[in-house]
Amino acid sequence: MPADGDLYVLGPGGDGDGSEKWVSPRPVDEVVVDVLTDETELSADEIDDLDAYVDRDDLAASLDGETEVDTLRFEVEGHEVVVETDGTVDVAD
Repeated sequence: MPADGDLYVLGPGGDGDGSEKWVSPRPVDEVVVDVLTDETELSADEIDDLDAYVDRDDLAASLDGETEVDTLRFEVEGHEVVVETDGTVDVAD
């Protein structure tokens, strides 16, 4: 499926004390920036648009489960970002 519009994933839930909170879909671009700024020393200003790092059609196919792999990996400013088919976004160690 071509990715003409925004792609959404579920943002992190809970508040760290074991309680669960409702989560809502968030644009994957925002989630990637949030994860990178939380897990690295990068600031949001240092991160280009997501299209500079990963093909949006590949990302859409991965999130839609249209690939045989469970993860999509791409590099952002020297950090490996991992997007799972369930919408989980993380920075690899």
